[in-house]
Amino acid sequence: PDRYEIRESETGRRLRCSEAPSLDATGVGVAFESDASDLVANDTNGVRDVFYSDAAGVAPFAKTRASVSDTGAEATGGASTSASVHVSAGGRALVAFQSDATNLAPSLGATSNVYLFDSDQAKATLLNQRRTALDQASGDGDASDPVIGPAGAYVAFSSAAANIASPSRSMAPSAVPNPGIRVPRRSASSRSAQGSASVVGR
Repeated sequence: PDRYEIRESETGRRLRCSEAPSLDATGVGVAFESDASDLVANDTNGVRDVFYSDAAGVAPFAKTRASVSDTGAEATGGASTSASVHVSAGGRALVAFQSDATNLAPSLGATSNVYLFDSDQAKATLLNQRRTALDQASGDGDASDPVIGPAGAYVAFSSAAANIASPSRSMAPSAVPNPGIRVPRRSASSRSAQGSASVVGR
C-alpha cells in the first residue's frame, strides 16, 4: 500500500504523516505529500504540502517544498496533494500537483487547481488556465490528478471545467506566467459526463 494513517494509541488523534510517494522514472526524484511542518525551514502554513527530494547520493536526502506560489510563497487556505515528478538529465525537477490553496495563483475560479513546480525557478505555475491566450485565471471547474509524461514534456490532468481547452490552441510567449517554462503549444481534451482529461505541453 502507498498510504498510511498513524494515530496516537490513547487519543486516536491523527498524527502528522507523509504519504503518497511518486518516483521519477530515473529513480532519482521522489515527490510526496506531508502534514509535517519540520521537513523544510519556515513551514508555518498548517496545511498539507507537496515536497520533492533528490534521492541521489547518501541519506538523509535534501527536501524542497514544491507547493509554493508563482512568487515562491507558501500555500495557504487548503491542502496540496497528488504529486507527480520528472527529473531531467541535468537535474531539473518538475513536480505537478493538485492544490486547494487559495493563494498559489491570481483569479482562481475553481476550488482545486493543478500546478507545475520548476526547481530551476523555485516556484509553481498554474496549468488549468482558461483557454484564452492572455487570460491566466483558472478554469471554471476543479482540476485534479496530474501526471507528468515520461519525457517531462507534457502534463495530463482531469478537469470539470468547460473553458480551459479546445481541440487545438496556440499561446503567445506573453501568456506564459513563468519564463522558465516553455510555451504550451497545444492542449487536447476528451470530454465525458464526468468531466474532461486535458494534456498541456511544455
